[in-house]
Amino acid sequence: AHGQGFVHRDVKPNNLMVTTRGGRFDVVKVVDFGLVRDVHAKDGRITEVGSISGTPGYLPPETFGPDGAIGPEVDVYALGCVAYQLLTGHEVFESANVSEVVAAHLGRLPIAPSVAYRADARFDAFVLRCLAKEPRERFRDAAELVAALEALPIEAWDQREAERSWRRWEATRALLEPALESGRRSAGADPLGPIDHIQVELGRGRVEDRRAFLPTRPA
Repeated sequence: AHGQGFVHRDVKPNNLMVTTRGGRFDVVKVVDFGLVRDVHAKDGRITEVGSISGTPGYLPPETFGPDGAIGPEVDVYALGCVAYQLLTGHEVFESANVSEVVAAHLGRLPIAPSVAYRADARFDAFVLRCLAKEPRERFRDAAELVAALEALPIEAWDQREAERSWRRWEATRALLEPALESGRRSAGADPLGPIDHIQVELGRGRVEDRRAFLPTRPA
């Protein structure tokens, strides 16, 4: 998408679906392009003045600026938030209060994953660069991010390990299927696949929380 000049603007774990394709395991699909923007469009603002769309826990500081200018660095920041969560099991800034989360992304420096949660220190510099407050200090786009990730001194996750992981997932889901079916009947959704989206309208004192569900495996 970045290579074609598009910015997703709502990258988060539940919009990165891990699936299989053609016998290959751990194929990642990016879903929900409802907020996508063309960076070459004449109007490069995110949305209407006074309104911000996205999920607060994954929005970089520049999205809250007066002009709402966007670029691939917006997605790079969000991917840094996803990486932080995958490594630690926690969001970069956690609070039940949306305003506190927004304020933290605007003004607080994140604590390195290895310091905050004893995650693998080899990822610290990579994650913190993604989470830089200034867009120019991050990776320029997904291609540069991938090159940096592949250069890290970490063991490769091969297809044999991926297949074993999927077999364990399938066995676990089979055991849970009766409970899942009961949950679907009562809630009309799959409790293993929530997608949360929050739109914050600044200056109007209103927060809209919309939920949808997918029956696939979230990252």
